[in-house]
Amino acid sequence: MKEVLIMLPDEEERKNLESLVRQVCADTVFYMTLDEDAAYDIAVRNSVDMFLLDIDLHPEKKGSQCSGADFAQRIRKVEKYWFTPIIYVIDRYDEKLNLINLVQCHGVFKRPYSMKKMRAAVRSALKYHTKDSLERTIIFQTEGMLVTVVVGEIIWACIKKKKMHVVTLDEEIVIAQKTCKALMKELNSESFVCCRRGTFVNLNYIKRIDLSRGCIYLKESKKVLEIGAAIKKDFLKKVRERSDYAWE
Repeated sequence: MKEVLIMLPDEEERKNLESLVRQVCADTVFYMTLDEDAAYDIAVRNSVDMFLLDIDLHPEKKGSQCSGADFAQRIRKVEKYWFTPIIYVIDRYDEKLNLINLVQCHGVFKRPYSMKKMRAAVRSALKYHTKDSLERTIIFQTEGMLVTVVVGEIIWACIKKKKMHVVTLDEEIVIAQKTCKALMKELNSESFVCCRRGTFVNLNYIKRIDLSRGCIYLKESKKVLEIGAAIKKDFLKKVRERSDYAWE
């Protein structure tokens, strides 16, 4: 699975490039935002394998040219993103664009650009793999034993009878004296989101969401999770940000 962060003001262009990326790699998770701080937070909490940035993220603001390059300089200071491919899209050449050289860009495309050439650049960029934060492991103490679990293999978890039940690809682990808030803090990943009180799910394992019934169908699990009415709006907002799910 690949993770791609797209920062482009034009909605149609975003959709076209998302479609292009899916043609190259169908198993891709997308993050989309124009807010530099939000993008930085997403990148730090996850493991983006490619950035698609507009140099001018806020064309409606005067003097905003190179805001995309400024973001890139900031993200390059994060160790895991020292060499992650960055592809820029620009409207015009500007001497300030020499900033690009400082952040080792993978390609610069001036509108209107060739989709064939863009596809080739994306294909080569996605050969790179940023070390996935979800490959981290976490250690649980249960019934006098220590169990090591790969964070990315946790599908969902919930509180039942005052105990935390963590369901992974291989097993269900029961942990005493652990709250959802405490566990999500330890996991430290935006992939995990509360879907109802006392229950959270790994967004990477959502197969389908039935809005009429308020149900979540999962990959690798027959369990059907309910969406709590009180947090439905916030949950769906986070899911839509990933733009990788089927809706009914």
